[in-house]
Formats: sequence, structure tokens, C-alpha cells
Amino acid sequence: MDLVPARSSRAPGRNLRGLIKARLPDWAFALLGQAGELADQSGMSACVVGGFVRDLLLGRNTPLPPFATFFR
Repeated sequence: MDLVPARSSRAPGRNLRGLIKARLPDWAFALLGQAGELADQSGMSACVVGGFVRDLLLGRNTPLPPFATFFR
């Protein structure tokens, strides 16, 4: 699983991949992808959470995002 999937059938709603990629530096976007891959390899899910998502949707400048992991 990629933390910022190109397309996901698991989560309904808006796909934020393009917004996240546009707002984060390349290194931070790549780091999120690596975190998603590691979570998937560990049998977990990883999600971007909190004020980062809110600010992204509202078009505000955002700090680097926190993320959460969940066991499947």
C-alpha cells in the first residue's frame, strides 16, 4: 500500500494525492510513500491525519504531516 495511493478502492471520498504532491517538497512526498510501503509490509495501514489534511483542503500552507498507523 502506498500512503498516497494513485487510486484506492478502500477509502471512499476525495483522493488527495495530487494536492499532497503539489504542496510538499519532493523529499517529504517520497518519505510518505516509503512510510506507506513499510506499513503495508508490516500488515498495517498508514494514513495522513490531523490539521495537515484540514489545511490541505482549505488551501492553507501546511507543515509536514503527521501520520498514523493501524493494524489490519
